[in-house]
Amino acid sequence: MKNLRFTQTNSDKTWSSLRGRIGFSYQLLTWMLSLFFIVLSYQTLEYVEDDFLQAKLEAGLETMWPPNETYQKHGEYQLYLAANLPDYLQPFPQDGKVYELDYLDQELAVMRGERDGLAYTLTWNHHSFEVIERAVLALFLATALMGGLLAWFFSRYLVQISVLPLNRLTQAVAKGEMHALPAAQNQDEIGYLAQAILQRDQELVAFLQRETHFAQDASHELRTPLAIILGAAEVLQAQIPADSPQHIHLKRIQETAQEAADLVAALLSLARQAHGGEDEPVDIGQLLQQESRRYQTIYQAKGFEFHLAIEADVIQAVPLVVVKVILGNLLRNAFDYSTTGPIQVGLNAQGFWVQNGGKGVATALQSKLFERYARGQNPLGHGIGLSLVKRLAEQMGWQVGYQNSIHSRALFWVAFHKDFQPPAA
Repeated sequence: MKNLRFTQTNSDKTWSSLRGRIGFSYQLLTWMLSLFFIVLSYQTLEYVEDDFLQAKLEAGLETMWPPNETYQKHGEYQLYLAANLPDYLQPFPQDGKVYELDYLDQELAVMRGERDGLAYTLTWNHHSFEVIERAVLALFLATALMGGLLAWFFSRYLVQISVLPLNRLTQAVAKGEMHALPAAQNQDEIGYLAQAILQRDQELVAFLQRETHFAQDASHELRTPLAIILGAAEVLQAQIPADSPQHIHLKRIQETAQEAADLVAALLSLARQAHGGEDEPVDIGQLLQQESRRYQTIYQAKGFEFHLAIEADVIQAVPLVVVKVILGNLLRNAFDYSTTGPIQVGLNAQGFWVQNGGKGVATALQSKLFERYARGQNPLGHGIGLSLVKRLAEQMGWQVGYQNSIHSRALFWVAFHKDFQPPAA
């Protein structure tokens, strides 16, 4: 199991991460509560102001009533009778309620009504009260802003504390420390997640053990009959005269049995997730020639032309048996799905390719061509060969791909390097 390394990125501070969402939700809640507090405080202050101004003006009216003149002034109070009322006070209704007016440099509270058969208008300059009101509102705003800043500061700390168990669990799973998952015994959300991960891991381990045992048992059981076939072929080869035409068939039997033995070894190493054997210098061009000769007879028997173009000498330090399996599957695939010809095989410094002598792969199948059990409309195999080629090639750091050539023929390629460009054949 590969160890994964988790690092904090900028996404941890945005909505895309759990850390960011918790922090954003906490700050949003704090700002909403602060805004609610400001609105509630403002409404309360307005209500208190209305009652205070109403009481203040009614008390002033009692002090100045009855009037001796059509206009009287007493401190900040001014009392007007109808005959001497300024134009800027006339729009207010005579309902005994208090209204506010900013006139020139004055902040006036205005109350108009009728008493003892006289229409009156009383004003009071409440500038000093407005100064206090603004100071209180500023205090409320400063308190809300301070609350928001404190929320932002504490949210970072609280979020870090909240996601710490999840981060520890993530690190433990990434390092493969399944025997000591933190919080696995806790009866909370993190504990339930750890228990689910642990249970799933145990199921996967048991499954992999069964698969490994099966691959080992199958490999062991297949090696025995293959060894018997190879041994019997060697005995027959020693008993048959050297000029006998049966030597050709015996050689074919030996080559096929050895190919099957190599395939078993490759499948076993793949099941173990191993590299596929010991690395050794492999001449890819020479191996292509050898493998092509083994299949060339079959191609010619089917009436196909076969072309091999080696443009460079390529030596790769790879397991020989794995490369044979890759080449064998691609060449066999070309034989199975070629209908006309020619079949073309090529090699350059960046990779090699095999072009079938027939129609290309249907568009609907191309995206899943290298998936296990992917098969076309007229399948001749079980849909495993190309999947096996891809897995073996990726274990060695190679890339595998497919494209339709300019003649609409299927062209499969294996790249040693990322800068490989398939031929426009």
